[in-house]
Amino acid sequence: MEKPSELYALVLSPTRELAIQIAEQFEALGAGIGLKTAVLVGGIDMMAQAVALGRRPHVLVGTPGRVVDHLSNTKGFNLRSLRHLVLDEADKLLDMDFEQARAPLRLLSLYRRGEEEEQGRRGERERAAAALRLEP
Repeated sequence: MEKPSELYALVLSPTRELAIQIAEQFEALGAGIGLKTAVLVGGIDMMAQAVALGRRPHVLVGTPGRVVDHLSNTKGFNLRSLRHLVLDEADKLLDMDFEQARAPLRLLSLYRRGEEEEQGRRGERERAAAALRLEP
């Protein structure tokens, strides 16, 4: 990745502690190319995270519940330009309630589609977000 582009990757992690550790590694390894990261986890102020999203990070690392919160509530945030989705510790993510595990993938699918289709599926996105209320 010679020149990182805006919102290149999303890494979903089952816990906030693991998400923070992953983000620290991205920052350390990507420092030489100016890689910007943002962490989206519960226990951290949503406004502070929204500001971090406004800085147009290349890599997002977060827990499914908080990512869905931002997709539902942070104006201008979407996953349309996302090129890579990583499910870290996928077995643990999938051990969560089945609906909770599927919700981020459904949301990604919805956000990657055109504007017209997305608007028609607003109810489905809201149900997926409701299923993922894992963290405050």
